[in-house]
Amino acid sequence: MRGDYLRFALHAFSRTGNFSLIHNGAWISEEDLLDTFNIFLSRSFSHFGFEVDHSIFKNDLMQLLVEYKSEHVLEFEGDRYTGKWFRINEEEKNRNAINFLNTNEVALRLSRLGESATKAALSRVIAEYEAAAHDGGPDGALSETVYEERQLDIPASDRIVSIDDNQRDEIDEAAEGVRQELCKVNAFDGDAALHERFLAQLAAGRELIRSHSVRIYLIYETLIKMLVQISEKYKDTALGVVAKKLLELLVEHIVGK
Repeated sequence: MRGDYLRFALHAFSRTGNFSLIHNGAWISEEDLLDTFNIFLSRSFSHFGFEVDHSIFKNDLMQLLVEYKSEHVLEFEGDRYTGKWFRINEEEKNRNAINFLNTNEVALRLSRLGESATKAALSRVIAEYEAAAHDGGPDGALSETVYEERQLDIPASDRIVSIDDNQRDEIDEAAEGVRQELCKVNAFDGDAALHERFLAQLAAGRELIRSHSVRIYLIYETLIKMLVQISEKYKDTALGVVAKKLLELLVEHIVGK
């Protein structure tokens, strides 16, 4: 639910002209994408009278990017020479925002309760994000067991690594296996919405992998953290096996380089 308050702030701000002025319909490089969305998030809360450190939203920001890409709000262009470039599709962005604001339970509640309740709720949400960031986040880092077993080392420098055709095909084949097994599960740990988000993240991650170069941080946030959850939760099932296989390939071909 807390993430829905973040989405409410972003979608409400995205309906203003100030949102469009930030990106102005221009193509955004992969290197600048996170910074641009950090500005969006900061301005979203400024719109409601709050000044926040956007770094507290780090985990949910990656999820928002995945959702925007899967819902065609973020258009993608580029190749191995130009690098990856993104652009916000205004029409899809507006459609996505209107749908959220008119159907989401949190958005509808805030619309009914009005400005005072909205600001009070956002204040509490910000306080929770700040506390979580101070404690290492609700999701935390990878569990010590998985970290040690997989030797996952996510560099602070956020390197870009190259992937050859054979590695890409091997990873994509394993990802398809995860998709097939994940589709057989109606909900992840009883959470149907999380299940849908995992499918969206998997699709977005596969698109990143299909390029000849990839930023490790994006793979970590989009695929690796999700695969750790799946492999731990379903370790004795076919889903857990294929998730573990994909995780190990990502470590071998991308993170471990």
